[in-house]
Amino acid sequence: MNSDIRLAVDFPTHPKTIMLLDRLGLEAVWALICLWIFAAKHRPDGVLRGMTPDACRIACGYAGDISELLRVLKTPETRFLDEDTPEGWIVLHDWKKHNPWAFGSQVRSEKASKLARLRWNAPRNAPRNANAMRSGNAQRNAPSPSPSPSPSPSPSPRSKTKGAFKKKLEPFSLPPWLDPKAWDGFDEMRKRIKKPLTDHAKELIIKKLDGLMRQGQDPNEILNRSTVGDWTGVYAINDNGEKRNGKQQPKTFEQLRAEHDAEIREESNRVLGICRAGVRQPPRIHEKLTTDTTTENFMGNETGDVLEGETIGLE
Repeated sequence: MNSDIRLAVDFPTHPKTIMLLDRLGLEAVWALICLWIFAAKHRPDGVLRGMTPDACRIACGYAGDISELLRVLKTPETRFLDEDTPEGWIVLHDWKKHNPWAFGSQVRSEKASKLARLRWNAPRNAPRNANAMRSGNAQRNAPSPSPSPSPSPSPSPRSKTKGAFKKKLEPFSLPPWLDPKAWDGFDEMRKRIKKPLTDHAKELIIKKLDGLMRQGQDPNEILNRSTVGDWTGVYAINDNGEKRNGKQQPKTFEQLRAEHDAEIREESNRVLGICRAGVRQPPRIHEKLTTDTTTENFMGNETGDVLEGETIGLE
C-alpha cells in the first residue's frame, strides 16, 4: 500500500489548476488532491473501479455538486480526468506518468509475496535434499555390514558423565526485605525504556540494594525513585532526597529559582523592617555610607524620627 504521492512543484501555478480554481474555487482543487491520495491508497492503477459519483464525493470530501466537479475535471481546459472506461469507471489522466511508483505498487507487492514464498519453502526442502544426498553417498561408500544382530548390552547403560557439568539454574527470587511491588515497577520501567533486566543484572541490583540497606538506606524507596526517574541503576539517597553516585548533582532550574526568590524575599523583609523602624538605610549592596550630618541628626531625635532638611549622602 502506498504512503504518499508525487505532486509537481508547479501544480499551484499551472494553467490547468488556475482554470479549475477560477471555475469551482479552492475547494475543488483540494478535492482533486484528496482524490489522488485515495487512488494511490486504494486504486493504484488510476482506474476508480466500482466507484459511483457519490463514492467519489465521499472519497474526496467534496461538499459541492460532484457531477459538476467531474464534468469540469474532464474538460480539455483542465483535463485531470480521462474519458470513462466502457464499464463506466472514472480514469485519472496520465496517472502512470505522474505517479509511476504508486502505479507499480501492486506489481511490487505480488513480486515480494512470491519471493517470500520461495524463501519460506527453501529451508524446508534444503535439509531434506541434503539428507537424501548424504544417505545415498553413505550407502555407496559403506563398508561390509557387521553381523546381524550385533551383540549389544540390553538395556544400554546411560552415560554417567552426560550432563554432569551442566549448572542448574536456580529460579530468581526476591529477598524478604524487598517489596515485590517496588521491584515489579522497576522491572517494568526497564522494559519500557528498552533496557530489560538480565538475570545477572538482577543479581547485581539486589547485591547493591543489600549494601545500601546495610548503610541505613531504604531499598524500596531507592527502587521507587529509580522507577520514577527512569534510572537504569540504583543510587543512595542524600538527606535532601537527591540520588548520590559519587558526583555532585547539578541544581535544577526550579531549585536555582527557589533560592533566588528566597534571597529576594529576605532582602525585601530586611529593607521593609528598616523602613518601619524609621531609619533610612541603603541596601547591603552599598558598602560605604557617608553623611554630612552628625550622628544625632542621622539617627533622628529622641522619638526616633529623622529631622527635616537632613539628608544622607551616598558615594
